[in-house]
Amino acid sequence: MHDYSDPEFQQAFVNAQWDSLAALAWQKHAALGRGALYIHSFYTFPGTPKVAAQIEYIREADILNPDLLQLVQTYDPTREMVALIGDALGMGLSYKFRNSIAQLPPPVAFEKQQRG
Repeated sequence: MHDYSDPEFQQAFVNAQWDSLAALAWQKHAALGRGALYIHSFYTFPGTPKVAAQIEYIREADILNPDLLQLVQTYDPTREMVALIGDALGMGLSYKFRNSIAQLPPPVAFEKQQRG
């Protein structure tokens, strides 16, 4: 069983899902402007170790938390994404993720996803 509130688990989840999360972050940024992914309601598939989550996009104009707002106002969407990772109670931690050398920048991840 995973501890979904553990920051190490959350970082590992984002790293494992980087391409799809980065593509989604870029797509939403292009359509809606600055914002953050809200990753929440983690679950596992019965009989497998695979973990999934529900993901929504929160636009900058809808962010009330000043710390999250500062992250959203200062990130570089061509290299970074902001995520609020929540638990079942809606509480969460905010992170700014930057692609590593081994990870695709968000616009490139989106282009790759579009090509199939």
